[in-house]
Amino acid sequence: MQTIIMIAQLMLSLTILVFIHELGHFLAARLFKMKVDKFYIFFDFLFPMPTLFNFSLFKKKVGDTEYGIGWFPLGGYVKIAGMMDENMDQDQLNSEPKPWEYRSKPAWQRFIVLIAGVVFNVILAVFMYITFFAAINNEYFPVSELNKTGIYANNLGQELGFKDGDKILGVNGEMPLRFADVGGVSTAFGGTINIERNGKTMDIELPRDMYRYRESFVMPLRQRVEVNEVIPGSNAEKADLQKGDRFLKVEGKELNNYYDFKNALAKGAGKQVSLTVDRNGQPKQLMATVTADSTLGFMLSPKLRDKDFYTMANYSFGQSVRYGLKQSKDVVALQILGFGRMFTGEISVRNISSPIGIAKAFGGVWDWSRFWQLTAAISMSLAFINLLPIPVLDGGHLVFVSYEIITGRKPPEKVLMTAQVVGMIMVLFLLVFTFGNDILKGFGI
Repeated sequence: MQTIIMIAQLMLSLTILVFIHELGHFLAARLFKMKVDKFYIFFDFLFPMPTLFNFSLFKKKVGDTEYGIGWFPLGGYVKIAGMMDENMDQDQLNSEPKPWEYRSKPAWQRFIVLIAGVVFNVILAVFMYITFFAAINNEYFPVSELNKTGIYANNLGQELGFKDGDKILGVNGEMPLRFADVGGVSTAFGGTINIERNGKTMDIELPRDMYRYRESFVMPLRQRVEVNEVIPGSNAEKADLQKGDRFLKVEGKELNNYYDFKNALAKGAGKQVSLTVDRNGQPKQLMATVTADSTLGFMLSPKLRDKDFYTMANYSFGQSVRYGLKQSKDVVALQILGFGRMFTGEISVRNISSPIGIAKAFGGVWDWSRFWQLTAAISMSLAFINLLPIPVLDGGHLVFVSYEIITGRKPPEKVLMTAQVVGMIMVLFLLVFTFGNDILKGFGI
């Protein structure tokens, strides 16, 4: 059942994103009076090979355009007359250009048609993030609340120079409103954190390679730690841990925050430990076996909200817009950073996920909050990837159109055709690699 829920969420997310992306191309083409032969959600062929397994799950012709749903659920396309695209319609390209064809239009119009899909994905992501902050997850943890008790400095934080109880006064010269802005992208390439310690102010300089650390360097001194989702067949399920259980103690030691919990599990790796959880307001004692890699087998939901510790604040509409835009920008920044680190060999290319890995990210429980947040992130990622200068993708077409705008000369059609073939081979290789990678991960390889 969980697998079905994961697949259903992935399919719904991809359907929304593909429809919006292709709608951008479609509307731009119509704006410039280009004929659109097809508008398809998913491919009606084995992408990226347009001549294999050609059939549709649904299709209907309205006017000059055939609207349909393909069987291959990893993308979609609009077939614009006179454009060399996924379909590789060489016969059409060998004929004389017609006024309604893509190739007969000015380069600047073709540029807009090509980039419209990316623009629509960006608009969708920003809208989703704004809605997420305004309506779905309308609370944030203020730095002013964090400073009531000060921070908890984990091992990384202590190495950087932080101590328990430090209060945050500024990040790179600005006072952050949210705790989420203390680290993350804002300090990925270093920066300065201004703190107050024992009534004195001081600056802590962060190294320029902060992006190498996955964990946060500071956390609230007091923090609620709660089970979000138990993995079937795991040690957590065998121990009777349930969603909503809040951890109070491990081996009799009280937990103040996530890092207390993490360190307690590390000490109990490979052993059976006693857990005290709060279940529906009542303490409950459990025994659980910790795996060798210090896990129990559940998704942890570190919640900052706890009426005994801190008070959350609500986003205003203006703040929702501001942070929606910021979140969209941060997703792209992380994409660029990730690709850069792969090219330099700092991280493995095995970090690239196929749809299998993306489906797992949605989880086996339908959570609308997580669904819309992930869909927004994927929309921004889709926009970024489509801008990469790879033939077949929008970015590859944009390179050739940009060349034409700058030089005033069209690239030879033979060059365009060769680039399209090379691009298809590259995409096919990437599909095989990512699917194989995720399948091997499933076997622990």
